Amino acid sequence: ATAEALAQERHKFVDPTLCRRHAEAARLGEEQTLALGRITGAIRLAAVVGHAGTGKSTLLGAARAVWDAAGYRVRGAALSGIAAEGLQQGAGIESRTIASLLRQWGQQGRETLSARDVLVVDEAGMVGSRDLAAVLAAVQEAGAKLVLVGDAEQLQPIAAGAPFRAIVERVGAEALTVVRRQKQDWQRQATAELATGRTREALARYWEKGMVLAAIKAEEAKIRLIIDWQAGRRRDPA
Repeated sequence: ATAEALAQERHKFVDPTLCRRHAEAARLGEEQTLALGRITGAIRLAAVVGHAGTGKSTLLGAARAVWDAAGYRVRGAALSGIAAEGLQQGAGIESRTIASLLRQWGQQGRETLSARDVLVVDEAGMVGSRDLAAVLAAVQEAGAKLVLVGDAEQLQPIAAGAPFRAIVERVGAEALTVVRRQKQDWQRQATAELATGRTREALARYWEKGMVLAAIKAEEAKIRLIIDWQAGRRRDPA
């Protein structure tokens, strides 16, 4: 109910020319450009759904630049520390774990959200109902803007509920479907198959390209992996 209310409320306006300028600077694709316009638009809750490799970090980096230019403060959050670190490194958004944010907000006198804040939650599909409800309540009370980014088909929340999936079903989302990380068509197809649980088909593509190496024992595989890695380092020290 909180998410649906936020999705109907308007946030402060961002000049579309900023979006066009930063979309061109970041060389965003068509899907990414559409998503950029939505998440930087006037709605207070926006969602983006995309598999791994579809350019979510590049999109969020461009969005951060737009919000910075418009005078907003951008914060990032994720369930795990490694995901928060990835958001910070990949998109340049200062980030921390959701648990850390909630603990900070719960302490009297500590800095909280304001109407000039944009909060980006990455890997939102892994966040449980209790934590996401607390985030939504804080955003609503502060008059801030919330952007949820994730893939409902990836790892599911450890905690109860699947709120990201439910929110996307109710308020909609921009979808990123074009795999951009890999350049060859077969690799893009394999990535899409891995993201949707078709592991056998994906591994078959790598096998056909000679990129799956078998070993009788785990110890043999480890030794071979180290030898190959060392050989690669000698060829390309960078």
